[in-house]
Amino acid sequence: MLLNSIGVALGGCLGAMARFGMSHLINGRFQGMFPLATCCINILGSFLLGVITGASFAPFFLVVAGTGFMGAFTTFSTCKWESYTLFTKKRNQLGVVYLFVSYSLGISSAALGMFVGVHL
Repeated sequence: MLLNSIGVALGGCLGAMARFGMSHLINGRFQGMFPLATCCINILGSFLLGVITGASFAPFFLVVAGTGFMGAFTTFSTCKWESYTLFTKKRNQLGVVYLFVSYSLGISSAALGMFVGVHL
């Protein structure tokens, strides 16, 4: 139990740092009204979590990479906050597009990742 907790903490630390870096990189290159960084990170994270769960990795790796890293790398709360912000600023169409893209591509990416993971 203690080893799993340490693994989740380490994975979470690395996942948060990866999200911060990737978000900074994307937002630095693509400024706009659409929350592109969070959308891209969540879609990539969905794919990677699919690969991790689809492949035959050791249980400890699943805890560290799946729960720790991916839990911190992806960000459901930021997605919800950005959606809320779009709707409160009367950017309703953009809010709907953002939610549709986030969920449809997120689920599709997870399924594709599981397919890839099973075939590794």
